[in-house]
Amino acid sequence: MMDHANSLAMSTARPISSPRGEEHVTTLRKPSGDEAPASPIVLSVIISTYNARDVVADCLRSIHQNPPSEPYEIILVDDASTDGTSNIIRDRFPEVRLLRN
Repeated sequence: MMDHANSLAMSTARPISSPRGEEHVTTLRKPSGDEAPASPIVLSVIISTYNARDVVADCLRSIHQNPPSEPYEIILVDDASTDGTSNIIRDRFPEVRLLRN
């Protein structure tokens, strides 16, 4: 039987294949302050954007400051922004699953 400390140390990332065969890694997240091992994702926050770098960054900061009470993931779909949205997300929010069209 695995003890609590070892269960927390285990990786919670899992690969997910897209319809085109690309592989993405989704990280299971647990609510802030929760000492239990991560459980399956219950909530997916999906954000679609086009050239809204600052608004999206504010939105993601807000989610991180006020996280949902259930395990969640954040998926951001960038529709070919030309304002550097994808770069900001990749650099400042590496836990966000970024999909670029």
